[in-house]
Amino acid sequence: MITIKKELERCKKEGLSGVIGTIISTKGSTYQKTGAKCFVSEDRKLTGLLSGGCVEADIVEHAVKVLETGKPAVLHYDFYGEEDIVWGLGVGCNGKMNIFLQRKRKII
Repeated sequence: MITIKKELERCKKEGLSGVIGTIISTKGSTYQKTGAKCFVSEDRKLTGLLSGGCVEADIVEHAVKVLETGKPAVLHYDFYGEEDIVWGLGVGCNGKMNIFLQRKRKII
């Protein structure tokens, strides 16, 4: 959380907004558990990890949409299943997670 706090301070200084991502539920094996957070700044800098690095680029893309629309989003990631070519890369996850993305307006 200290790194996110420092990033929020940077955004305040530069007049940037961003998106807070919070894991709202998990099932099975995941790198992070419910309550873990990340922050994606308006200039696309990601602070904090919610997985072992396998979904962060996707989170950033969804965060950009949340910034554009102002509408929060819930992302669903399912790492179960041997037929899963994209997410089930044997990188330590064998579970599911849901992440809530919410816009954080310019930090004052």
